[in-house]
Amino acid sequence: MKSNLHRLIGFDSLTHTLADKIMISFRLLHIFIAILIFFFIFATSYAHNWMAPEDEAKKINPVPITLKSIQKGKELYEDNCSFCHGENAIGRKREETGLSKDTPNLVKRIKNHSDGDFHWKIKNGKGDMPSFKDELSDNEIWHVINFMKRINN
Repeated sequence: MKSNLHRLIGFDSLTHTLADKIMISFRLLHIFIAILIFFFIFATSYAHNWMAPEDEAKKINPVPITLKSIQKGKELYEDNCSFCHGENAIGRKREETGLSKDTPNLVKRIKNHSDGDFHWKIKNGKGDMPSFKDELSDNEIWHVINFMKRINN
């Protein structure tokens, strides 16, 4: 009795021509690719599912990126963010911070997220990420974002 897997990949007879073997290889390749795509989509959505509400993510940074803004952002970052996210914003291991998970690499994230998304997350926090709405003004948060955008440029 043949299993469903054998039928799926074409092993339902004992004799196979070269063409049959090639077709079987293609079926296995397609199954493997489908599994990889599934895991990539799952890992991507699971790894980062914390996004700002759409209207907040669309907000534009009103603070121009100037040397003064970057310097102010650097000072604020060092005072409020560097312990968890590291001096260069590349994140730190949970063993170093005492948090429940590693902190993200903000240098990479800043390239794929809007300024509004970062502003909302810094202001509101979630889980291990504290809210800074009582510590930092909106303009100070924008300065931090300007600094993070220029940290490795």
